[in-house]
Amino acid sequence: MKVLIDTNVALDFMSSREPFASNAEKVFLLCCSELVDAYIAANSFCDLHYVLHKCLHDEGQTRSAMTFWLDIVKVAQTTEGDCRNALDSEITDYEDAVIESIARRLGCEYIVTRNLGDFSKSSVPAVSPETLIQKFILFNSILKNVEETVSATTSAITNEYHTASRPKK
Repeated sequence: MKVLIDTNVALDFMSSREPFASNAEKVFLLCCSELVDAYIAANSFCDLHYVLHKCLHDEGQTRSAMTFWLDIVKVAQTTEGDCRNALDSEITDYEDAVIESIARRLGCEYIVTRNLGDFSKSSVPAVSPETLIQKFILFNSILKNVEETVSATTSAITNEYHTASRPKK
C-alpha cells in the first residue's frame, strides 16, 4: 500500500501531540515494518525540520530525528508539473493541491492526514491515520483468508493427485 503522509501526521508523531500521537505512531510503525510504502513531500520534510528544531533547540538532535525519518519514508520531490497541476486543482489551498498532485503522480492509494476537509476535492482519497490502520487490518485479514484458502485448495489438489496417481491393487 502506497501512501503520502501529510505534515500534520508526521508532526503529531514527532512532537507527541495528544490525542493524535498514538495513531500517528501506529502509522509510522507500519512504515518501519515496510508494510506501507510511505512518502513525505520534500516541503513537508523541511517543515518537520523547522518545527523539530524549534522544539528541541539542538541541531544535532534535530538531524538525528531527520535521519530517522529518511530511514523509514521516502522523500517525494516536488516537480514543476506538480506545481502547475496544483494551480488547476479544485483544492483551493495551494500547498494541499501540491500534495494531491504529488500523491497522484506517485500512484499513492491514499493521502494520510488529519485534515480530511482540506482534501475533500482531491483525486487521491484522503484518510485519517485511524482509517488507514483499519484498512490495513482489514486488508491483512482478507489476505490471510485468501492465503489459507489457497493453501487448503493446494493441499486438497495435491492429495487428490497423489491418490489418483497411486497404482491400483
